[in-house]
Amino acid sequence: MPLLFSYGTLQQEDVQWSTFGRLLEGQRDELPGFERSESATGHANVVFSGSADGRVAGTVFEITDAELAAADEYERRAKYSRIAATLASGRQAWVYVDGSVSLRRAVLTDVPAIADLVTQLGYPTSAADMDARLRRLLALSHHTVVVAEGSGQIVGMAGGSVEYAFDLNGSYGRITALVVDAKWRGRGVGKLLVQHVERWCGEQGADRVTLTSGHHRPESHKFYQAIGYEATGLRFIKKLQATFRQGDVP
Repeated sequence: MPLLFSYGTLQQEDVQWSTFGRLLEGQRDELPGFERSESATGHANVVFSGSADGRVAGTVFEITDAELAAADEYERRAKYSRIAATLASGRQAWVYVDGSVSLRRAVLTDVPAIADLVTQLGYPTSAADMDARLRRLLALSHHTVVVAEGSGQIVGMAGGSVEYAFDLNGSYGRITALVVDAKWRGRGVGKLLVQHVERWCGEQGADRVTLTSGHHRPESHKFYQAIGYEATGLRFIKKLQATFRQGDVP
């Protein structure tokens, strides 16, 4: 049965009766790495701090799948989203956090979070490596890097560029990276990031946007097709010799 951690009104008996039709039995626990705040609606909320000392006290309940669906409906009215989290006790539980997501241009202090996202994508990346990469990309006027923030933490990122080709009179845009944190997938974050990059490319004069996606990512292919992208060809890759990469001409 799923576990649900509450730091707010779901701990109240009247709310439990109206939402679940019964009183829940729970145990006290804490949510590490978060801090309490007030959401835009004035409801109790938590935001990610990443601090080892950050703790939010609450109660963890064991509920049924049907009751979890009822909790989703209750929290949706206040625009919360449900994420998975590890509690201080080590138990995995669902937690409701502010569901709003905002986008902004990436900055160098985002390096650790972006390195983690790229690692989730399947490309193990250290913060040191990402620092060098992000510095290089942010310095290029024809590139953009944007991050999505939700509940006080970075939950996704996308990169884009505008380039020229021999078969076009104008420029075209390209999505160079797209990744959403595993806990936030399926909530529309990826679509928001793509739309942002598309808008940026259009503002730079591009009349189309392209991207590449590996054969091993069928779910990604479905996502791109669902938002209007068409599969038009294959991508071929050849690794160059070290001498070529150093700029030598044979």
